[in-house]
Amino acid sequence: MITALRICFSSLLLVILAVIVATSLESNLFTEFPDLLRIPWMRATLWDFYALLAPLLFWMWYREPSVAGRVGWTLAFVLLGSIGTSSYILARLFSVDRNAGIGELLLRREGK
Repeated sequence: MITALRICFSSLLLVILAVIVATSLESNLFTEFPDLLRIPWMRATLWDFYALLAPLLFWMWYREPSVAGRVGWTLAFVLLGSIGTSSYILARLFSVDRNAGIGELLLRREGK
């Protein structure tokens, strides 16, 4: 299961990166952002993303043993969006044995 999840999230991260690079070559987000914020669906998409981010942050804060790790990953989640969250999940997937159960992936390690 862990191997399948590694492949799935690696593929997802590569697709996200490809879409972002392709879009960046066509359009500059920093110059277009004010116009984008005028579109109701853009505002809804931002609210949707950050609402989804809250439970992911709570899980990461629970899972990460160090304050530095929590702060660093929080910044990655907020500033990089799906790239940051997918990277965190991949880091966790590669931190457990490929034969690990889902509990080892989702739960924090005691004593750390």
